[in-house]
Amino acid sequence: MGSATFSVVAATPGYASTPAPGNTINLGSVQVGSSVTTTLTISETGNMTLTLSNPQISGAGASHFRLASSPSFPLSIPDGGASATLLVTCAPTTTGTLSATLTMATNDPAQASASYPLTCTGLAADDGRMRVFLPLVRR
Repeated sequence: MGSATFSVVAATPGYASTPAPGNTINLGSVQVGSSVTTTLTISETGNMTLTLSNPQISGAGASHFRLASSPSFPLSIPDGGASATLLVTCAPTTTGTLSATLTMATNDPAQASASYPLTCTGLAADDGRMRVFLPLVRR
C-alpha cells in the first residue's frame, strides 16, 4: 500500500503595522488649543482574520492623546483584506513634551498585544498680536 504526505497549516492571524510595534509615534509640535493627527496602519499577514480589541492610551500625558472613533473596536481585518488605518491625535492642553503609550490586544499568537510610545510637544498658543522687533541702534 502506498503512502501519502500531507502538510497541515494551522490557520493563524498575523499582525504587522507601520510603524512597527515598539516604535515611537512622534506627532511633532503643535500649539496648545490645536491638534495634530497621524496614522497607524495595521495589516493582517497570516492566513486568518486578525482581530484588534481594547485599545488604551495610558501614561502621564494620556489626556493629550486620543484615537479616532472610526474604525470601531473590536476591529477585524479579514485574511487578504485591506489594511486598517487608525488616526492618532495629540491635542495638548499644556506646553512641553507630552508622552503616553497606545496599547491594543490582538488575536495573533505571536503578537498578543501591540504597544506604541506616543509623543508630541505642546507649544505656547499664539495670542494673535503682531510683534515687530527693531534692531538696536547706538548713536
